[in-house]
Amino acid sequence: MIATLDDALFAAPVEPLLLLSILRHGQEGRHIILTDPSFQRHGQGAVNQWLAARDPLVRDAAEAALDRSLSAYNSTTSLAEFRVEARKQSHWEGTPPELTPKDAARVLALPLLLVLEDRRADKHFLRCVLPEPRRGELRDALGRGWIRAEHGGGLSNMKKYVETLGTSPPSGCGCGSSSTVMPSSPGSLPGIQKPSGIPVRRRRSLTINSSAAASRTICHPGHCTNGLASAVANPLPGSCGRSRRSRP
Repeated sequence: MIATLDDALFAAPVEPLLLLSILRHGQEGRHIILTDPSFQRHGQGAVNQWLAARDPLVRDAAEAALDRSLSAYNSTTSLAEFRVEARKQSHWEGTPPELTPKDAARVLALPLLLVLEDRRADKHFLRCVLPEPRRGELRDALGRGWIRAEHGGGLSNMKKYVETLGTSPPSGCGCGSSSTVMPSSPGSLPGIQKPSGIPVRRRRSLTINSSAAASRTICHPGHCTNGLASAVANPLPGSCGRSRRSRP
């Protein structure tokens, strides 16, 4: 996911720890964190003045996070983007959405829900069939809690599950979650209409729905963090010594 921080945000009365929590995702490589205008180490923008006031260790880490994100942005396949601005309320329906720092931090901390027909068997299959380095990226993301495999059941149940993601926040969280739906047989969803809240695929676009209960649900099918979706959509045949049908 790509989060672009407005430069004016760094001149606003925003808690420094909140901004650092957003920048940390860029340092970890979980998300791409950009600034507008683009960050330059020796620039004169508000972000440079904000960084100059930080402890040297913190400043170095934040600068490294922004540099890493700029490099990753040039090769990303991410379809999801939002802006972070100094505003009182988030504008979830924008293109791209414009979020407050607090809402942005909550969204970035959410795991990507990987909805599978069979959580155990299909997750094992993905771990097996993905080529390196995607296999290692998936293993790392699952281990860190960045991706969470969910049991969607049969095709009809998966449809219902995805539809609820557009209207209901997950248990214990008032801010929703990202989701990728992956049936065992790609393209085997005849007659299933696109659920409400799932946008048509566009380069670096994201639709976020806001319900009356203040839930935040993000749906962007075909997108998986760290570029995993493209590898999953076109797996290498026989990568694990057995066919798709013969897996346990």
